[in-house]
Amino acid sequence: VIEAGFFPLIEAKAIDGDLSLVAIEGIKGLKSHIEVLEGVITLVVNPMRDAEEVTWTGEASDVWDLDNTPNFASSNGNFVSGDQVIFGDDAQSFTVNIVEEVSPQRITFTANQHDYEIVGESSIVGDCEITLDGDAKVSIGNTNTFQGQIMVNHGSLVPATLANKDGVAYGALGGIDNRVVLNNRAKLVT
Repeated sequence: VIEAGFFPLIEAKAIDGDLSLVAIEGIKGLKSHIEVLEGVITLVVNPMRDAEEVTWTGEASDVWDLDNTPNFASSNGNFVSGDQVIFGDDAQSFTVNIVEEVSPQRITFTANQHDYEIVGESSIVGDCEITLDGDAKVSIGNTNTFQGQIMVNHGSLVPATLANKDGVAYGALGGIDNRVVLNNRAKLVT
């Protein structure tokens, strides 16, 4: 595990280009960037709070990202990797736009009165369990790569695609090995 800090990579007399366009691979779930510090190209890993149970508020926008947009009731207003995320009826926005990879430990939908729609160009990654405990409908329109069980206890789950059904390795509910359990006459609508 990489801790927050500054990691010198290479000395450079001059940089021609925009370092914000450099893709950093292999550091999942952490906020990081590249910058030049005293003539040295440096990897900067930003500190983040510890994971906790958080509730989606959607107060700032519909964006779900990593430790940036204050759309959660949490100790800092943001989401960080490993959080246990609750989506309930008290949010301002019921459309959730995933704009960069997010890695929650668990996602629980408790909404009874408001349907949720999960969309976006990015995905839920890592080990994650998803549970639907509310009576509302949850539609998932983006492709996700997480591994874990999906438990539908109430309501209905509407994935846009399923793994391998449409000739893809991953779908809205992750990979083909993710188990979907339906209880109490809950519905999976494909």
